[in-house]
Amino acid sequence: MSRFDTFLDRVEEAINYLGGALLLVMVSIVFWQVFARFVLDRPPSWSEEIALVIMLWITFIGAAVGVRRHIHIRVNFFVELMNRRDRSMILFFGFVVVLIFSVYMLFYSYKLSTFLTNVMPATGIPVAWMYLTVAGGAALILLFGRDILRDAWREVKSGSLTRSERRTLREIVPLVVSLTLLCIILLDFVRIAPFGNMGNTESGTILLISLFFLLLLNGVPISFSLGIAAFITGYYLGLPLMVITQRLAAGINAFAFIAIPFFILAGKIMADGGIAEKIVAFANVLVGRIRGGLAMVNIVASMLFGGISGSSVADVASIGPILIPMMEKQGYDKDFAVAVTITSSTEGIIIPPSHNMIIYSLAAGGVSVGQLFLAGYIPGIMIGVSLMIASYVIAVKKNYPKAPKYSLREAVKITADAILGLFVAVIIIGGIVSGVFTATEASVIAVVYAMAIGFFAYRTLKLKMFGRILVDAVKMVSMVMFLIASASVFGYLLAYMQVPALVTNTLLSLTHNRYVLLVLINVMVLFLGMIMDFAPLVVILTPILLPIVMKLGMTPVQFGIVLMINLAIGLCTPPVGNTLFVGCSVGNTTIERATRASVPFYVAMVVILMLVTFIPQITMFVPSLFYK
Repeated sequence: MSRFDTFLDRVEEAINYLGGALLLVMVSIVFWQVFARFVLDRPPSWSEEIALVIMLWITFIGAAVGVRRHIHIRVNFFVELMNRRDRSMILFFGFVVVLIFSVYMLFYSYKLSTFLTNVMPATGIPVAWMYLTVAGGAALILLFGRDILRDAWREVKSGSLTRSERRTLREIVPLVVSLTLLCIILLDFVRIAPFGNMGNTESGTILLISLFFLLLLNGVPISFSLGIAAFITGYYLGLPLMVITQRLAAGINAFAFIAIPFFILAGKIMADGGIAEKIVAFANVLVGRIRGGLAMVNIVASMLFGGISGSSVADVASIGPILIPMMEKQGYDKDFAVAVTITSSTEGIIIPPSHNMIIYSLAAGGVSVGQLFLAGYIPGIMIGVSLMIASYVIAVKKNYPKAPKYSLREAVKITADAILGLFVAVIIIGGIVSGVFTATEASVIAVVYAMAIGFFAYRTLKLKMFGRILVDAVKMVSMVMFLIASASVFGYLLAYMQVPALVTNTLLSLTHNRYVLLVLINVMVLFLGMIMDFAPLVVILTPILLPIVMKLGMTPVQFGIVLMINLAIGLCTPPVGNTLFVGCSVGNTTIERATRASVPFYVAMVVILMLVTFIPQITMFVPSLFYK
């Protein structure tokens, strides 16, 4: 290892620890704001501004580390069809494109910061600091660039083919599709400003979407595919590129977004702090004696843990290692155990608190987070029950065993242990619905409460472990927030080119039948959820589809839950199901086998999706009890 490689490793390590420290500082600042408001009746005026600047720095410097470690979410199924040499070449050029984009991000974000002379009102911090975060992240990506390209080029050289090897049809298809999309882009791009008239919005839409899919299908991370497509399209349309760069930071420059890092951190603390084990034991007390009891325990544990972590990946990563081996030991098929774990974990998206609901709330223009949280309970429970019914039918058919019975004393002790962990959901939902807390305040209280019970009540959380939790949480936070930032730029251009209105008119021209339209919308979202990640789809699809469904009589709250269920199903389906990938890794099985075993559960979830789509009372009944 060269001195420069050692230097880069130390830089990366410093960034990880800095990100963890900044996240902890952000928690302290927002918690002080809550404490000062409720106890001292003197909330500080500076806290929100500092917390926002910190979140922006965490997002963009963390995104740079994600590029070096290849942990940004990408669509790999297309490039996996290629032979090794072609795949290595495509990924190498993908990195080159990302580095070129980083040069432009660095230049225009720095240029933008030099134009801004105003300061934030409470702290006097220059507004330019917010946009320098983009420059900082871009500079770090370029610093890591030599390392990234060298490793990618080694893959290219090691993947060379012999003369006797020939490309198969399977390997040619991706190249043909890529070249076709590239031709569409080049034919449309001839009208770019230096060579002709400015591009119009119709051709700009074609360029934006074609370029995005070209990058996406060729292995460029989703967040960079969104940003690069938006950047080039903005140039094509003649928009100032500083505006595009400004939107990148402005897309997450809202205090409500701070709830997302905090909910992710709270879920991480509870997942790694041993709380999942106590919830599994409690679920065993409730449903373990039913035929196929451990499958039922898996589903109920996911319902309970999902109501704490709000993350399907955290659910699989914490509950999967406990229950999958346990189910195998008692005679369950491994693929069945993995399928139950994967599909039931999506309840963390539906049952509150869910940070994805907060993303939707902001994308929808400020829909009540309290109403969204309450609206998720009945659909979430219905999904759980439908999965339990499917599990029971399979368990009876395959004669899976029941779990052993607990004595009354054991059951009481297990329940008492679990109540402390479950109580966090009561604090969060109760505080938001009653109007005592905002979603952001509730999220920071969740973090502090999780730390308190982890360190002092359960004593399963140690300082050394907590440092690793902070670093891991920062990696997840930076990926999610960078996805949202890139998606907001993409969504800004869609709105600028009036794509939502175009899609609305197109769909309404196909048919006036409300039921057919709602089915078409569900099919479209299900398909997109299979090939794209959750956060960017929420940001992009909400402004496009919300006006349509509202014309069809659906409320924003109901549509939010429909969107959550659709995209939750996408998390556990190939080819781009993050929860599916984690579950297969934990359960040591293949995607094909896990997907085949999951089919009955997919059917159960789609049935509930249709019920939620066409029966508004399922989502609106609970919110109607608390909100007029």
